[in-house]
Amino acid sequence: MVKEAGHALWMFVVQREACGLRDSRTAMRDYNAPDEVRQCMGAVPATSMLSAT
Repeated sequence: MVKEAGHALWMFVVQREACGLRDSRTAMRDYNAPDEVRQCMGAVPATSMLSAT
């Protein structure tokens, strides 16, 4: 589930950037995104997380 959340967070940040909202730190703080999810952000799941599940 963390991998999916990381991917969704990445897509959210990309959409914000496409709208001109470049500071993703604000979104991370406002939405209280957990560190574990932030570490999994990306188009492709982090390889370290693949072995953890």
